[in-house]
This record gives sequence, C-alpha cells and structure tokens, in this order.
Amino acid sequence: MQCKVINSLYHTINSIKLRQKEPKILQGITTLNQSDIEFIDVLNLNPHQNATALAKLLNISRGAVSQSLGRLEKLGIIERVPVKGNLKEKIIQLTDLGKEIKKEKDLQHQQANQQMCSFLRGLKTNQLEAIMMFLDKVHTLDISRFDCLEHHCAIEEKGEQHA
Repeated sequence: MQCKVINSLYHTINSIKLRQKEPKILQGITTLNQSDIEFIDVLNLNPHQNATALAKLLNISRGAVSQSLGRLEKLGIIERVPVKGNLKEKIIQLTDLGKEIKKEKDLQHQQANQQMCSFLRGLKTNQLEAIMMFLDKVHTLDISRFDCLEHHCAIEEKGEQHA
C-alpha cells in the first residue's frame, strides 16, 4: 500500500505540473500560459506600473517583460498608457478584457477551493491529522520517481503475505 501512495503522490505532482504548463482558456483566449496569468495577477495587484517595475515585481528580466507585454497587448489584455509630461515613459494597465480574464480565473480558483474544502469537511479528524502528517513529511523530501522503492515495497509486501 505504501508504494501505491508514493506512486500516486508522484503522479499527482506531475499531473499538477503538466496542467500548469497547459495553455488556459479564459474569455475565449486559448493561448494563456501560467506566466501570462501571473503577469495579469501582478498587474492587477500593482496597477499603473512601468515595465521596469513589473520586471522587479515578477522577478524576471526587462526583456522577458517586453515579450510578455507585446504578446498580451496583441491579445488586447493590457495596454501601455503614456505618462503625462514624459513621452518615453508608459505605464501598463489591464484592459477590460484583462480584468474579465482575472475575474474568470479567480472564479475558477474559488470553485476549486470550494470543492477541496467540501471534500475535507467530510473527513474525520484522525484522517485530516494523517493527511497533515503525510504532507509535513513530504514537504521535506525531494520528490522524484521511486523506482527503487517499488522493488523494496514489493519485497515487503511478499514478506507481509508470508507473515
């Protein structure tokens, strides 16, 4: 049973990673990736920033910000607005479409959170404690494929069957 749990954890983590890499479909736009969503979130929390400030907030290069800005601007999600008195300076803001994408993404996250909370409310205290103990332990481990454990667990299972 231990190997089933470990393998399930490994596959769950990989599944989450893969889903995060898949393009999201929000407001009919099918090409939004995780970095686009993060960009929208940061811009929503920090409106009226210039590209340099966004690079610092996102912890990415100024070039990466420029690429994202160009892409999101073409999609109509953000707009660059000139700063009065400074022809060179532009602030970045979400368009109405960008704000709708943010709302839709937040609603999806809220629904997923409600589903998880509903599931957890149905568990007994000892089950929740076991999950917490497991997660606390997993948090300290470097999760990777557990091929050697599969062999070890198979030996243990055979030993348990004979006992």
